[in-house]
Amino acid sequence: MNDDVTISEYIKTGIACSIAYCIPGLFFFRTNALVDSWILYIGNISFIIVLSIATFIIHKRVHDETKMGKMIAIGMKLTIVSTLFTLPIIVGLYYFFDSYKIPLNPAHINASSMLNILFLSAIVVNILIGFIAVVLVAIIYNQIPKNIKGEDVT
Repeated sequence: MNDDVTISEYIKTGIACSIAYCIPGLFFFRTNALVDSWILYIGNISFIIVLSIATFIIHKRVHDETKMGKMIAIGMKLTIVSTLFTLPIIVGLYYFFDSYKIPLNPAHINASSMLNILFLSAIVVNILIGFIAVVLVAIIYNQIPKNIKGEDVT
């Protein structure tokens, strides 16, 4: 990992992002309907909001002439760690709420389809929009004026 960012910061951010993603997931599992999978996107949005705030706070702490590539690398590590924390929690919720027993419609959807939807939402969507959010946060942070020491002027 990065020398300036401690492992505890990665863990704290991972836990915060996974909680933000799994709270809407709880509502998805409580509805017991596959058609309510749009609730998972609310989880993705809350994941990205928490990730963006945490990334900005860490960039502000590591303000010493931080280069854009280093900022993006820190953000991507935060995204991957957060996604790794999210996976066991969402799978645990899947089995805890007996979601594999949800009555499915005859449109050739089986019980493993819901697990596939969960993995796509938790892995692919979070990492893709996480990368976009990390790049945007890095660009926005680099636009803040700094003095010669790398400290914010504002």
